[in-house]
Amino acid sequence: MKIFWRMSAISLALILAFTGCGRSDTQQTQQQSEPQVSQSQPEQVQRVRLPFFPEDTLNPYTCQTLQNSCLTSLLYDPLVTLDQDYQPKNRLAQEVTVEGASCVVKLRSGLTFSDGSPLTSADVLASLELARQTPRYSAALTGVVGAEAPDSNTLVITLSQADIYFPRSLTFPILQIGTEAQERPVGCGRFVLEEGQTRMVVNESYYRVAGNIRTVELVATQTMEEQSYGVMEGTIDLMYSDLQSDLNLGLGIGYRQIPLSNMVYLGVNSQRLGWDEQTRCVFSAMMDREEIARKAYMVGFAAATALPINPAASATALGVAQLDLSVDRQNQQLDALGWQQRDSEGWRTQNGRRFSVGLLINSENNDRQSVAQLIKDSCAQLGVEIVVEALPFEQFQERIAQGQYDLYLGEVKMPGNLDLSRVLFPDPQLGPGAADDQELRQAHTQLHSGELSQEDFEAMLEKKMPVIPLLFRRGIFCFSRDFSANIVATEQDIFYNIEEW
Repeated sequence: MKIFWRMSAISLALILAFTGCGRSDTQQTQQQSEPQVSQSQPEQVQRVRLPFFPEDTLNPYTCQTLQNSCLTSLLYDPLVTLDQDYQPKNRLAQEVTVEGASCVVKLRSGLTFSDGSPLTSADVLASLELARQTPRYSAALTGVVGAEAPDSNTLVITLSQADIYFPRSLTFPILQIGTEAQERPVGCGRFVLEEGQTRMVVNESYYRVAGNIRTVELVATQTMEEQSYGVMEGTIDLMYSDLQSDLNLGLGIGYRQIPLSNMVYLGVNSQRLGWDEQTRCVFSAMMDREEIARKAYMVGFAAATALPINPAASATALGVAQLDLSVDRQNQQLDALGWQQRDSEGWRTQNGRRFSVGLLINSENNDRQSVAQLIKDSCAQLGVEIVVEALPFEQFQERIAQGQYDLYLGEVKMPGNLDLSRVLFPDPQLGPGAADDQELRQAHTQLHSGELSQEDFEAMLEKKMPVIPLLFRRGIFCFSRDFSANIVATEQDIFYNIEEW
């Protein structure tokens, strides 16, 4: 079973044709960067029909398909959810406090599971341990070294170091202890799965008042094409894709873009290239990120950035994407680095030889091939030769692990808790990767302890440029012509405000 899918150019063109989008790229991007809330006054709806993969589980820790993973957010609640700005909002937690390396979670009083049994800190503790072992949630929990439940309403989590951003990591779903191995564990979410397992109904014991949506009909689908045509024909109301594979997404009538935490970036082998931070910054400034986002990702389904921090969570990260792209200015910067000499073909030289940089990419990803070509063309205008080498994914990974590259074009899902260590300070056993800067490492620690502001940390990142971020991808939420609601969707929960539909 495949977890991810991607929209083809033809499919997206059809979507835009159905929605009557004839605006320019600039107008389109401006409209889609606004909050994902409809301006119209929708009619009240009481049911929603969603795609469901019947051969997969509805266990949030074991399901493999994207559509089932989305459905689990209706059945299982986390302690904390992240809003559109990636800020933590309490869900099952009444209060979350962080003091030093200790995080104390107080649960809401009177919480129960869908079967009527009480939800206690023992259930939360068991779910935390499960989340730490599950790749989908473990990256945000690497700082956890222990946890205990001193009473039925309290969880105390011990961290390896102080981290004021740790509450953003408490997004793992809570299951009833002892049911975690089941295909459909007992949960405490907004909806409950009925016996027939083809419909969800409102959880009457949920701690908040339910909205207009009373039932969720599960429409069995085997492929994304089936979902696509279901949306077009009106048998499915909503569908979501993170646009990550080469299958057609579909022919939805309306859509919303959803910011994702997937960062596309250039890894720099600074040791092999002999590049210092000034050189990396100059090279970074040569990247026309807006052009890459616009041309390599259909209709700009990406947000340009020059920082490894999601633009949805940082105005600075979005703002620094507007780098000085003046050819004269960039030529001056390259000349100042000692690359002013050119050969007979106009390429810059270094030590009497053509200055040529290798770029390693995954040949199995069409988007990366498009991005690589845009980078190559942009650098060629400045006399810098980029030699693209495309390899199958496994070979691509091996070369990176061996450190046999100059640059590589990669993608990584960044955790919401601003833990950037995976990108800034990679495991030495995985190859040289980014430059391991001790000053930056200390600043990263101070950021999480609260001794350094996010703004000051971002300024340091912009100065040092240990890796070269390009953009954060976006997903898409499509809905049929007959469905109308004030939809707010987030990466973690595409049904974020279903109570208000």
